[in-house]
Amino acid sequence: MKGEENQCNLSSYAINRAAFAEAFIPEENKSGEVEGYGKVCIIYEDGRELSLDVSALTAEEMSVIQEWMETAKIPYVEDRVFEECVFEEGFKFILGECEIEETLDAIERQLAIYMAE
Repeated sequence: MKGEENQCNLSSYAINRAAFAEAFIPEENKSGEVEGYGKVCIIYEDGRELSLDVSALTAEEMSVIQEWMETAKIPYVEDRVFEECVFEEGFKFILGECEIEETLDAIERQLAIYMAE
């Protein structure tokens, strides 16, 4: 399961070093040109749309992420409450509705309540 071939077919970050690098190589389209890496779109109930283009990482950016990931001492276990809190507050920041410090404080407050329960 941890081999390069299996890791390259996962939808999350690979834990195999060779597979990690391969996961960030943009695919070529039928004409041989490299396309954008992807796009994330959200449509809110009130009709507002948020669209973010995801571009391929530079070698320097990939190095920073890899170094950061190598400092992890334990794997992340999915927790929907944590994720939804970060997404909800993070989108407010991305939309310009609040500053970064307000966003981080709101996340910390909500997660502290969750952890206390």
